[in-house]
Amino acid sequence: GAQVWSRNAQATQRPPRSGWTIPWDGDVKKELVVESAVLDKVAAAKALARAKMEERKRQEDEKRSVVTDAEWSDKVEKAAMEVAEATMNVNEALDAAREVLAGDCDDASL
Repeated sequence: GAQVWSRNAQATQRPPRSGWTIPWDGDVKKELVVESAVLDKVAAAKALARAKMEERKRQEDEKRSVVTDAEWSDKVEKAAMEVAEATMNVNEALDAAREVLAGDCDDASL
C-alpha cells in the first residue's frame, strides 16, 4: 500500500518549492524546500559560463593593456632617440657658431 508522509495544498505540474506539511495532516514545515536538480544544474552551468566569460574578458583586457604598454614603451623610446638627435644637432650648431664668432673658420669650412 501507499503511504503518505507529506503533502502540499498547491496543485501544480511540478512539486511546489515550499508549503509542505509533515506528516501529511500536520503543519507546514518552512524548513522543507523542494528544489529541482535540473534547475540546479542549469543555474550551475550559467554560473560557470558567466565565470568563464568574465575570465576571458579579464584576459582580453590584460592583452590590450600589455599591447598598450608596449606601444607606449616604443613611443617613449622613439621620442628619446629624437631628443638625442636634436640635442646633437643643437650642439653641432652651437660649436659652429662659436667657431664663427671666434674667427676660427671661414666661409669655405662651413
